[in-house]
Amino acid sequence: AYDSYVSLTSTSMRSADVFARASQCQGALKNYDIAVELMDSAINCLGDNELQAASPYILTRALLKFSAGRFRESVFDYNMYEDITGAMLGANFYYLRYQAEVNGKMYQQALNDLEKAISIEPGNFSFYLDKGILCYRVNMLEEGAAALEEAKVLAPEAPDVYYILGCVYSKSGNKPLAT
Repeated sequence: AYDSYVSLTSTSMRSADVFARASQCQGALKNYDIAVELMDSAINCLGDNELQAASPYILTRALLKFSAGRFRESVFDYNMYEDITGAMLGANFYYLRYQAEVNGKMYQQALNDLEKAISIEPGNFSFYLDKGILCYRVNMLEEGAAALEEAKVLAPEAPDVYYILGCVYSKSGNKPLAT
């Protein structure tokens, strides 16, 4: 399929969609760097005047860059996507960008995106758990404990919450609550 799509790029059928489909083929084969280059070509076919039309390709490129381990570049694309769409995006978007930011060691931005995800979907205990873990990681122990206590309320049967909460309390010197 990839060869068929690439052969179309040198014909009158050359389009952003053809490059995007070729990119999907390479992404499926885990050739992420090639897939990113093809998605770049898809975006370039549209040009600066058609950024709104390019937004799905930019989001896909962000996901490909994440898969390629190019986390900060992925965040850049997520930011561009958010700017182009200009809309309030869903919790899933902010969670995806949070993951790229954490892997790119952009911790404050990651916390900000988790806060946005929580504000959109306050009943999702995973967001609170991840916030607690990140806060523990960056030594924001009070904030981490608060997030984990909220996760405990939302999912009292989740053992990970109790384990991380114990770690937070232990690290903060609160041994009675750590046990």
